[in-house]
Amino acid sequence: MAHGNDQAEAVAEEVVSINNAGVICLEAGKLAEAARYFQHALALSNDTSRIALSRAQHNYLSDFSQIEIPSFSPDHKAANMAHIYQRGEYDEGMNTFSSPVRLEKNLGLGVDHLSAKVIVLYNMGQLHLRLNEDNSAAEFFYEALPLAQMSPNNSRGSSSLIAILHNLGHIQYRIGNHNEAMSTYASALTVA
Repeated sequence: MAHGNDQAEAVAEEVVSINNAGVICLEAGKLAEAARYFQHALALSNDTSRIALSRAQHNYLSDFSQIEIPSFSPDHKAANMAHIYQRGEYDEGMNTFSSPVRLEKNLGLGVDHLSAKVIVLYNMGQLHLRLNEDNSAAEFFYEALPLAQMSPNNSRGSSSLIAILHNLGHIQYRIGNHNEAMSTYASALTVA
């Protein structure tokens, strides 16, 4: 059994290295190379996730048919954010959540497999945003969302969960779904 855990940990470390190479390429504007790295990291993280998922997590993902973004009641923060986006300066709000994310091995604890997969999916979403492929980007963000909600490193207030919701709101806004975007932004604020 320990051998299987060692093998899973070695694959997880490889996911970290490959994801980070993709981040370097994405930051350098080498989008095709970044895509290859992220696709490889995602394939490896899928293999590692199957090894690492508990039965409860596997059942949760199998039963998960549609992502529901929590509803909200508008408050001052949401109104402030709405004002930025109503002025057509919605990209101003993206500065915080538009960069790809590097993975780090948590010394002594290894790599959390779900969090690693969330980050790789997030980075694939960022890649597709840079390619102006909003639908593809949204697919990656939606795939990452339930995993971010389950991951032990993505609790309430997690920057991964907030970033995913914020990017989904950004996409919704760009395609003209302003009410849906505001709801998604507000959901990100309630997570914070």
